[in-house]
Amino acid sequence: MLWQEIHQNHAYEVDGVSPVYMNLFDRSVAEMERNYSIMEVGAGTGRNILYARQRTQNQGDFLATDVSSSAVDEMVAKGVEAFQADMRECPVESGRITHAISWRAIHHLPETGRSEAVDELRRVIRPGGQLIMAARSFNDWSFGIGTQTEKGSYVVLDQSELPPGMVFFPKTEYHAWHFFAPQELRSLLEKGGFDIQVLDAMSEQAGIPTWYKGENAYWVIKAEREKRELLWRGYSFNSSL
Repeated sequence: MLWQEIHQNHAYEVDGVSPVYMNLFDRSVAEMERNYSIMEVGAGTGRNILYARQRTQNQGDFLATDVSSSAVDEMVAKGVEAFQADMRECPVESGRITHAISWRAIHHLPETGRSEAVDELRRVIRPGGQLIMAARSFNDWSFGIGTQTEKGSYVVLDQSELPPGMVFFPKTEYHAWHFFAPQELRSLLEKGGFDIQVLDAMSEQAGIPTWYKGENAYWVIKAEREKRELLWRGYSFNSSL
C-alpha cells in the first residue's frame, strides 16, 4: 500500500497546520452548537484533528481515519481515537458527525472512488453538519506531468517524466493524483448532497513536505450537508438520519 510505505519511511514529515484550514475550521465550529463530533478522513499523523481538539477545548468526540496503519499508530500515540480505514468506508454510524475534514485526500482516489467518498461523507455527517475539504487544483504546477490515467489524473512513474531538477522518489506502489477544475468539484459535492458555502483557490506550503517543489495549488471548500432527502446514484438518504 502506497501510503503505508510513505509513512513507514517517514517521507511525509511536515510541521505546522495550514492557516487556510485553521480559518475554515474556526468559522465552521463558530456556526454550530458545542456538542461536537469531529472526524478527519485521510488524516495522516493527525495534525489537523489535533488542532480541532485544541481549538474546541476538547469539547466533544474526535476521531480520525487513515489507510496507513503506521499513521494510525502515530495518532493513537498522540491520544487520538484513530482507525485504519479508507475514506470510502468510515467506521461510524450514520449521522454521527457534526464536522468532517478531508484535507488533501480525495484527489488520491479514482473517479468512482471520489463519488463513493462523497456519498460516505454525506452518510456520516448529520443534517446541517459541515464538511471542510481541500483538493488539488488543475492550476497546480504538476498538472499534466507524468502518465495520464483518467481525464485530469496523472501519475509519475519515472524520473524521465519530471522536469529537470525535480527529484523522483522510487516506490513499490504508485497511484495517480487527480486535478480538479472548480466546476467538476462543485458538481461532485452538490450531486452528493452538499450545499457549498466556500469554494476558493489556495496556494501555500504550510503542512506540505519541503520536497514538494513549485506552486502547490488547491481548492478549499466549506460545505453543509443538505437536510432534505436525497435520491442519487441509486441510494436514498433520509434527512431524519
